Amino acid sequence: MRSIIKVYLIKLIAAFLILVFIMPQGIAAAEGLKLSASSGKGDIGDQVIITIKAENAAGSEGGQLLLTFDLDLIKPVSVEAGGLIAEADSVMHMANLEYGPGQLMYMWVTVYADTADTGVVCKIVFDLLKNGEALIKLSEIVVAPDTLAVATALPGKIIIGDGSAGPGDSETADPDQDAGQPEESSNEDNDDEIDEDSEKNDEPITGTGSDDNSFYYVIGFVTLVFLLTIGFALFKRLRKPDAKGIKR
Repeated sequence: MRSIIKVYLIKLIAAFLILVFIMPQGIAAAEGLKLSASSGKGDIGDQVIITIKAENAAGSEGGQLLLTFDLDLIKPVSVEAGGLIAEADSVMHMANLEYGPGQLMYMWVTVYADTADTGVVCKIVFDLLKNGEALIKLSEIVVAPDTLAVATALPGKIIIGDGSAGPGDSETADPDQDAGQPEESSNEDNDDEIDEDSEKNDEPITGTGSDDNSFYYVIGFVTLVFLLTIGFALFKRLRKPDAKGIKR
């Protein structure tokens, strides 16, 4: 009987360790790193700043992303690190504005993995060239460490003029708007537009890795419940008196 109890206790401890160590990893992987591009608008000849925001980024060690856009409508002129990257103790970053036609590549490394949980990865300044609606999509996303899965990547957009395609002069601009200063749009002000873009024009990028952890979490939980049930039955049996009134 004692050997049965020892085996039971070992299995119970194993199930408990599975829950303790697998469950937090499964939750973190399920949340994943979320990247989103802001949206903005302006007239031909203006400049607009688009920000790439990250959420669930605590402990990240770096990454890379590819931006794709309509080169006939907008043109990137500069990229700078956002607060999430710039405020890290040790950081390296680089951008290729002409990675391909209508493509921009941005890479960053935070050696000490001391990034905040939420912040701006980078800011891109675009020249507005032609009336229309330029979508800004995120793809080929790689993050470090590998356990930090990418859950979603939401696109942004820039509306030039009235949003209709075609060359020509832009409509009357706001006299209070300085055309020489870039407009920086915030993700909070444009959440509806970004969500609409993701539904109509591009599906979010779904990361992998959370399914396996969730599976092990469920198995661990079921195992723990099963072992607790057996333990309760064994306890009742040990406490049950035999025919002579002696407890086992």
